[in-house]
Amino acid sequence: MGLPPSVVQQLNAAESQRFEVWPANMPIIDTWMVIATQWRTEALADGRVHWLGLDYASARAGLEMAGMAVTPGDWAGVRLMERTASAALNGLRG
Repeated sequence: MGLPPSVVQQLNAAESQRFEVWPANMPIIDTWMVIATQWRTEALADGRVHWLGLDYASARAGLEMAGMAVTPGDWAGVRLMERTASAALNGLRG
């Protein structure tokens, strides 16, 4: 494909770092994948974006349109993913 050797090495290294999801966590992952684009953000004066969190009304609409019912426990897992993702996206961890 014409990729530089360093990029090929990075891709191979990423491939070897796969991880598995426990079956009990798959409903949370499935839910996240449906609503992961529904972020509230704010533009900062320096041109960066601050990731606030999910827009819950939009997330709810997305879940309804996907025909997904989410348990309170699964929603708690999604919110944990949201907090972790916003921290990483804002450069606070990760």
